[in-house]
This record gives sequence, structure tokens and C-alpha cells, in this order.
Amino acid sequence: MNHLKWHPNRRLIGLLRVLAAVVAVATATPAGAQHHSPQGHRTSDTPEQSPAPPPPVGAPATEPTPTTEPSNPAAAKNVRVGVYFNHVHSLSLHDNSYHVDLYLWFVWSPTEWGEPPEGATASTHAESQGETTSLPFESFEFIGASEVSKEVIVRRPGYACLRVDAHITEFWDVRAFPFDDHVLRLRIEDSADEEDVVRLEPDMQNSSIAHDLTVPGWDVGHPRFLRSSASYTSNFGDPLLPSGNQTVYTRLTYEVPLHRSGWSSFWKLFAGLFAAVCVAMVSFFIRPTEVDPRFGLGVGGLFAAVASQYVLASVLPDTPSATLADRLHLIAFGVIFISIVEGAIALHLLKSDEEKNDHFVRRLDRAAFLVVGVGWIVCTLWMIHRARSGS
Repeated sequence: MNHLKWHPNRRLIGLLRVLAAVVAVATATPAGAQHHSPQGHRTSDTPEQSPAPPPPVGAPATEPTPTTEPSNPAAAKNVRVGVYFNHVHSLSLHDNSYHVDLYLWFVWSPTEWGEPPEGATASTHAESQGETTSLPFESFEFIGASEVSKEVIVRRPGYACLRVDAHITEFWDVRAFPFDDHVLRLRIEDSADEEDVVRLEPDMQNSSIAHDLTVPGWDVGHPRFLRSSASYTSNFGDPLLPSGNQTVYTRLTYEVPLHRSGWSSFWKLFAGLFAAVCVAMVSFFIRPTEVDPRFGLGVGGLFAAVASQYVLASVLPDTPSATLADRLHLIAFGVIFISIVEGAIALHLLKSDEEKNDHFVRRLDRAAFLVVGVGWIVCTLWMIHRARSGS
């Protein structure tokens, strides 16, 4: 119990601590210090607040400022682009492609791009600026193009004109073939800068096609120039970008419409098919007991229809939907098959009782010829009408 006894030194130390606290309070708060309030004179016990410390790094500010500037087309560098179709060749529906020979020009502001003035070399100007930037005619690309050859024809500050030959992939809609109309599309993008940096503008006034531009089998319509935005939602594997990163580029699309010229293509492609059906229908006028000619005409017409389909398959691309050509061939196959089946039925009736069924078989052949023939013509015309009307 000795540890509970009070020691004189401890009492002295306690008195010294109390005295030091009183001196500290007296020094920090001068006597008579008062604060005036609107309600009257009152002594304030709350010390004056010090200014708030700055927010920690990463904390949101009162008025948040984005770390990157939003896409602002008005601040982008504008480039005017023009197209002149000189020649179109090797148009292939089966390969979904065509070749085009064209002139392509770019007009921009030399000061915006930091381009060296006339007379200064590009290397000297690049050293003075400290950096180089790809000019518009150096960084463009055709979407869906291959085998692209470029030749600079004219080059001066703020302007460049190129001669370009390109193989363009275009997926055709051939459901109405051979009454289908198509559009040649040339899609242009800047491969280096996004839309908020470089904005392509179509030169509608000067873009055109050659007056003697011809595409065999087609009538060339009036072209048009469109501008849109192409969005790519991917970081393309770049670990510095977030997953699903979205980039937007300006896309220019030059469209040249093509229209089928007349019925010449139709008759060239389907004359053999129609002849095969007509030959098969002649069998209705041959006596069923004449087996070789009666059934030989139908079988021959069937082989001719199959050959016609093979010819068209070499012209058209693979497509999941049925085309007009497919429908016309299916109708022809049906007519030829009916002629063969009707011949077999008539032959069976004559074999069972020729004297009793002879007159009935003749009437059956005539009725089958009228019904099948008229049905074939009506169905064919209806399919052609739907294809030409676009329904």
C-alpha cells in the first residue's frame, strides 16, 4: 500500500502545471477582448476561424472542370474535299466490287496546319515548329477499298489534287435482279485525326462525274455528296484507353446512282428459261402413248432450266434472300414438273382402258395446257411487276 501515499514532490509538480496552464490562457486571450454582434455587445467564446485548407488532390472542386475538352466541331480544322469520277470499270455483282479512276482534291488553311509557306522547305519549317503533322491528303483513306494507287498531280500550300485508282467493295442488293438499281459509294475518312480535330467538308459545288462516263448496261444518275460521323466503339487493345472507348471520325460519302437500261438484260438472261418452259408445254399436244417425245420434251426443258440457273448463279453473289431470278426459275421448275406428272397420269388412264378414257385424256391435256400456261404467265408477270415496283 506504499504506492498510494502522496509524495510532496508530486504536489509541487501539480501546482507548477496548474500555474503554467493559467499563464498560457492569459497570454492567448487578452483581457477585454470582445466581438460585436448585430444583437448587441457580447463576448465571443468562439475563436476566429482560419481559412479553409485547399481540397485534397483528386477531390471534386466547386465548379468541376473536365480534364479533356469536349468535342467541338467549331474548333476543329476544316478541310474541303472534292471528287471527280473519271472512269468506272470492272463492275461485278458476283464479286461485290468495282474499280474507279478518279480525281480527289483537298483544300485547307495553311496557317491552321502550320504548313510551310511557299518557298520554304518542309524540313526547315518542321525544325522551326518543333513538330510535324500529317496533311489531309496524306492521311485520308477509302473505307472498304483495296489496291489503291495514288499520284499527286498538283501540290501547293493549302491545296493538293491526286489521281487515284481503287478497287472498292460494295455489297449489292440483287433481290430485284435484273431490274435492280444500285449506288456506287466512295467513303472517305481521315485515318489520323478524330472529328473534334479534323472536320471534312464536301465540296458539292465542284464535285462531279465525267460527261462521257459510261457503265455498260446501266444509266448513270446524278451524284450526291454526303457528310456523316463514323463511330468506333473499341480501344483496339490499347491498355492506356478504357474498354469500350469511343472514337468518332468524319466520313464523306460520294454516291453515283446506277439504273438498269431497258429490258435487254432481262431477255438475254431469261430467254433460255422461257424457251425451256414453252418446249415442255408442247408435250400437252402429244399423245401420251408416244412416250419418247411426250416425256422427252419435259425432261429436256428441265435440263435447260437447270442450265439457265447455273448461268445466273455465276452472275449473282451469294445472298440469303430469294431474288427475282430465283422465283422465276422455281415457277418454271413447277410448270415443267406438272407437265411431266400430267403426262404420266394420262398415260396411266390410256393403259387402263384406252377406248373409254381416250376422249377424257384429250380434254385433260387441253385443260392442263390452258390452266398451267395461263398460271405460269400470270405468276411470271406478277413477280416482274413486284420487282420493278420495288415491293
